[in-house]
Amino acid sequence: IAWAARRGMALPRTRVDLPILALLAAFALATASAQNPGVSLSAMAAIAGTAAMLPVALVVLDRRPAAAALTIALPVLALAASSLVELVARRVAWYAAGAPGLIPPVRLPGESTPFGSVAVPPFILLALVPLTLLVPDGLARRATQVAMLVVGLPLTVLSGSRSAWLAIGVTAAILAVPIAWRRRGMLLSRGRWTARRVLVAAGVLALLGAGVAIAAPRLTAVTSLIYRGNLWRDTLAAWLTDPLLG
Repeated sequence: IAWAARRGMALPRTRVDLPILALLAAFALATASAQNPGVSLSAMAAIAGTAAMLPVALVVLDRRPAAAALTIALPVLALAASSLVELVARRVAWYAAGAPGLIPPVRLPGESTPFGSVAVPPFILLALVPLTLLVPDGLARRATQVAMLVVGLPLTVLSGSRSAWLAIGVTAAILAVPIAWRRRGMLLSRGRWTARRVLVAAGVLALLGAGVAIAAPRLTAVTSLIYRGNLWRDTLAAWLTDPLLG
């Protein structure tokens, strides 16, 4: 950023610049009053580095949009695919070991990904979807989007993350509304049932049934909810030792 400014390059301005600076100032003030300066300074450095990447990313996306999009999307997609292979392999091993039940648990203990928790990759892939629109070549753009869909959907299911399920579901619904509106005539037509329509309907019902069967145990699990409740309780207790700065 300093190099670009010295060369007279105009740095991008956005409407979130001021809120980001205010948030950085609040973090800096809390860091100055922290009980553990070492831990707080390392966290502050990571926060400042993340904020500094915003203008850098905007400059790169403005000057080389397609190259930037593919440089970001393809490695992330490769890491997500390797995570999916590992998750599937563990479930195959679950069957091979003769574990009880027809369907393995949505989450198995000790699972992780290069991104951290198994709940993280779906959100990263979801955030990458807008970047694919910057790829001008239609074939490369569609191939990247299809690959994200092929990897992202099973990864979302196997992540066991209810928040990821909700986010993907809401996003799919929002994207489906304009498509359904444009094709409302075809969707509302009362043509006779052809073999193709029957197969499509059966496939959709089968996918919905499989999804419900896989997700049902996870939807009723309360372990993570209890964990989050305890986390907030302890966080508030720690905050109250220094109500002004935390």
